[in-house]
Amino acid sequence: METKDKDILHRLFAGMPDEALSFDFNEKVMRNITKKAALREKKRKFLEFFGYAAGMAAMLATCVFALYYFDVSIGLPEIELPVWSFPKPDYGLFKSPSFHFSLFVGLAALFLLIADSTIRRNIEKTRDKRQKTDFQNE
Repeated sequence: METKDKDILHRLFAGMPDEALSFDFNEKVMRNITKKAALREKKRKFLEFFGYAAGMAAMLATCVFALYYFDVSIGLPEIELPVWSFPKPDYGLFKSPSFHFSLFVGLAALFLLIADSTIRRNIEKTRDKRQKTDFQNE
């Protein structure tokens, strides 16, 4: 069966006229490959930085939420401030239902961003694998 396929391909390509490639074909191909590789690397670095920043923000938000929700006191020593000290802030905001709803929306958005990033990364991996196998088959 393979010999028949090779004969058919040989006949098809034998009928085609030979065309010379342009003198700068290799340069164009290499420039295109270099440009695509640079874009892919830039995108990877951006997503990596965004992932680190999102992770740090999520950890900080979780710590702040845990401290205020569970009324954890750190136990720092009392420091006497001079007369120009500022009044203590009112933390009643953190116990309001609107804050809890906002926190829920923020955590849901964070979860969706992480899921989106994971899905995009998996799609990119499968696309790269498909491109490699397509290139090897050519």
